[in-house]
Amino acid sequence: MIQDKSAKILLAFFGISLGLIVVTPMLYPPGTFSGLDGRPGRMDHDWGGYGAGGIVYAIGDLLCHQEAARSFFLNGNQLPFCIRDVGLLIGLVGGLAVVYREGLSSREFKRLMFGLLLLVPTVAEYAVEHV
Repeated sequence: MIQDKSAKILLAFFGISLGLIVVTPMLYPPGTFSGLDGRPGRMDHDWGGYGAGGIVYAIGDLLCHQEAARSFFLNGNQLPFCIRDVGLLIGLVGGLAVVYREGLSSREFKRLMFGLLLLVPTVAEYAVEHV
């Protein structure tokens, strides 16, 4: 089924992304990543000297405001994305896991589309905030 294949691909992509967001701060000494406050849509910091972890933080720098007051800290390092973004990603991965495990009937597919429609305000807020 195409739904199963799509859910599997999306689950793998977003699951790996979530894993990298959580694991990366634990691979560096405490205090390496802190005070990352900035603005989404532009690169506020230079991530060149951090190896592969710098790529994860660069993506966070580009997509998230990274306010320290609104971020989780692991191993004394700020996560590359704020609490809101990590929460959305956890919900997305959880929902995709259920879809992959249970499959979707036509009625459930309509519910899924309605759920995705509920994400529109978040996307709209991001677009308006950063124009």
